[in-house]
Amino acid sequence: MQEHDKCSKYSIQHHGNCILRLAGVHDIPAWTPFQAELVVVRRFPDGVLEVRCPGQIWPDIFIIEVASIYQEIVEEAERKGAIETRLQDLLDVLVSRFGAVAQDLEVELRAVEFDRLDDLGLIAARCRNLASFRKRLFS
Repeated sequence: MQEHDKCSKYSIQHHGNCILRLAGVHDIPAWTPFQAELVVVRRFPDGVLEVRCPGQIWPDIFIIEVASIYQEIVEEAERKGAIETRLQDLLDVLVSRFGAVAQDLEVELRAVEFDRLDDLGLIAARCRNLASFRKRLFS
């Protein structure tokens, strides 16, 4: 189970039929949760459900994996925050050195790779004029 899915086993044990409906399995007359067994070496599924339907000799077995994208969302938000901060810092340096006309570069700077923003910050602090910065921006 992933770090941020602390309730997935509880949800599977108590609300397995709802999880199956979310997955597109309908008409669930009876279901039983099982303790997850080893399926792949060093990896356990989050849960296993047995579903018994009328007219079937054998029950259907469903292996449930609950994926968490929480960490990915947090990392993406942090990255966007870092990009915005570096971009604003860069614009502040340019505007303080060359005036409000430097604000016109915002669109072009937003298209720049994140890894280049630090280098462009150094260039903005050292370049002689806005034209020389613009030249380095597009090279």
